[in-house]
Amino acid sequence: MESEFMCTLILANQVIDDAPLLFGANRDERFGRPSEGPRLHESGDLRVLAPRDLKAGGTWLGLNEAEVLVAITNRFGKPPEESRRSRGELVDRALEEASAAEAAEVIAALSASDYNGFHLLCADRDAAYIVWSDGESMHRETLEPGLLVLTERSFGAAENARKERVLAQCQQLLADGKLNEKSLKTVLSRCEVGSIDSTCVNLPEMNYGTRSSTILRLGKRRCFLHARGAPCSARYRDMSVLLDRLLGKPAK
Repeated sequence: MESEFMCTLILANQVIDDAPLLFGANRDERFGRPSEGPRLHESGDLRVLAPRDLKAGGTWLGLNEAEVLVAITNRFGKPPEESRRSRGELVDRALEEASAAEAAEVIAALSASDYNGFHLLCADRDAAYIVWSDGESMHRETLEPGLLVLTERSFGAAENARKERVLAQCQQLLADGKLNEKSLKTVLSRCEVGSIDSTCVNLPEMNYGTRSSTILRLGKRRCFLHARGAPCSARYRDMSVLLDRLLGKPAK
């Protein structure tokens, strides 16, 4: 099993009143891989709020001061080629752009053969895109308003029971008017020990599982929540003060 950036990403794109963007992510990784939690730093000319992978560099998700969200999963399939560049660099590069459209355009123009397969989400208040690669060719998709669940098995990589289950949960929550940061905590915390299809993964025999979880809401009311550990057991901390430092305090 590849150890870099196997994740479950959830995006509610322009479907919630007063919240053009609601996002949740679980990051699944080897237990021993070093990382640090979210902090503010520079990416090109823009400030960024992002955690860091301390082994290969880069990150698996981030938000810049232009309110561009970028997040990545690997792509299930071929064994990774160690000679290729770290996909965490792709998130850093995309976060240098002032819009999701520009971020997607920049990544789609790169050489697919430089990186192992991935799925990259770029989103802002106005639009959302996926750039994905199987390691041989790049593909760019424009997302319509709606719900997206993205995993390492998306875009035909493999059967995707986790995605189908999580999407059905979120669709029901949206229909009931209950899709928000609180309900995302419940969705992301669902754990079946020993199952790779669990939303919150716990595979102790493989030294592998969900290492952190993040929830972001942008709009008139915004929040940034982060659990440093599996969300089935680790508490989400409200780190919204970092959003205020990045974006300025919201207008009343």
